[in-house]
Order: sequence, then structure tokens, then C-alpha cells
Amino acid sequence: MSSSPDHRYKTDDPYPEEAFFRVPTPVGDDEERLDDNTVVISGNVDAHTMSRIHRLLCAGTAPARTFTLDALPLRLGWTRGGILSHNKHVLKVRTVAAIVAMRTENRVGVVSTLAMDLSLLRSIDEEGLACLVALGGKTPHKTFTVVRVDDQLKQIPSGLYDGTDRVRPLPWAVAIPFTTLRMNDVLMVEFGCRIVGDIDDDCDLRFDLLCGYLLWRN
Repeated sequence: MSSSPDHRYKTDDPYPEEAFFRVPTPVGDDEERLDDNTVVISGNVDAHTMSRIHRLLCAGTAPARTFTLDALPLRLGWTRGGILSHNKHVLKVRTVAAIVAMRTENRVGVVSTLAMDLSLLRSIDEEGLACLVALGGKTPHKTFTVVRVDDQLKQIPSGLYDGTDRVRPLPWAVAIPFTTLRMNDVLMVEFGCRIVGDIDDDCDLRFDLLCGYLLWRN
């Protein structure tokens, strides 16, 4: 699967070195992490789908410059625009999670917004999420929220694709509306991380949804 061509995260020109400050990512003990790979899903998932989920959670299957939560890079920093980056390239994170809640806002004169609360399937991914959340100075939780904001009004944001059979590259992926999603559906999502607020004062970390694939319907 290719990376999402989201214009908000286009970085053709590298940022100068002084545009970053370094943030070490904690690394856990390998022996402890071996037991944290168990996938927990609420529902009767068939063996084939479970195998696909395990494979998509594996760091080795992620596209270039996209990282899974269990294999985040050590060298992280912020661009001047407040976007989390690695080696002067925008950091993109991929994971698989279940839908806990979903909210949309689509009023005249207001940009379309989608927010999904997601529950991670493995404790090792919760550890990785905690590393990211800590960069915004907040307390980590087992669930996290991805947000999609589009400039087009009166339209539910695009970016969701059918992955129940296979995860196709975006040029050939079949788009599906977010209105078809249900609680506990399992998605593979790619997202970026953005600082909201003053990085030197009180700030929060927002996870911007780049694209999502529906893997399993509850």
C-alpha cells in the first residue's frame, strides 16, 4: 500500500536542522514486549482475518517512511508548523484498532470534521501510543482519537477504503463512506501527529487521519 498523498503533509524541501528539537522515544525491554503482541478483538473474527491483522501490525509490512506503534523511530522532532517529523520527513504512523465512538460535524460555513475514538488491539501498541502522547505533555489512555478535517463543505470527509478482502494501493482502492462504519469495526489507519497550542507551554497532540481501511465488520 502506498503512502497517502495528503497535501497537508507534503514535505518536498527538508527543514533546516534548527527547526527541530530532539525527543528520545523510550525503548522497552524486549523480553517484556514479547508477551504484548497478543491481539484482542471484541467479536468472532475468523482465522484468515486475524492473520491479516497480525501481518498489517508488523513493522516490516509498513510502506517507506511509515512506522508502526511498536517500532517508532528514536530521532523525532517538530517542524516549524508543529508537525512531528523523523529525519526531516513528516512522521506517518500506521496501526490497527477498533472503533469505540465516532463523531462528525458538517454545518454550513464550518469545515467538515470527523473524529473517531479508537481502541488499540495490543498492549505493545499502547506503549508506543504512550510515547507519542507524552510528546504533547499529556497522560496516555488506552483509546485515542484520530481527526479528519476537509475543506469541502456539506460532505463527509473522504479517506476511508474497503480492506475487507485486501488492502489495495490508493489509486486502486475502493472508497466507502464513513457512515457505513459501526462500533467495534476494525480499521487500519495511517495518521500524522500535530502539536495544538504552544510547544513551550501548554500544548496537546492531535492525530490527523490520513487514510483508513476497513478490515473487519463487527
